[in-house]
Amino acid sequence: MKRKLHLMMAVAIVAVAGLAIFASQPKENKSDVMLANIEALAGAEWGETVYCCGNYGECMVVLNGTGTIIRVAGIKLTVPCPY
Repeated sequence: MKRKLHLMMAVAIVAVAGLAIFASQPKENKSDVMLANIEALAGAEWGETVYCCGNYGECMVVLNGTGTIIRVAGIKLTVPCPY
C-alpha cells in the first residue's frame, strides 16, 4: 500500500512539474502572413481547392520555408477559372 502511495505521489509531482514547464514557455505572436498560410492549409485539408484567376488584385500571401513572402496575384475562387 505504501509503495502505491509513493508511486502516485511521484506521478503527481512529475505531472505538475511538466505542466509548470509547459505553461512557462514563451508564446509566439503569429504574423498575418503566417495566419493566412494556416488558413490556406486548413482549407486545403478540408478538400477546398483555391484558384487564383487573373493578374490583378491579391489572391493570397504565402510564407515559404526560407521566410520569403510571396504575393500571388489574382482573384481567389473555389472553382476553376472561367477562361
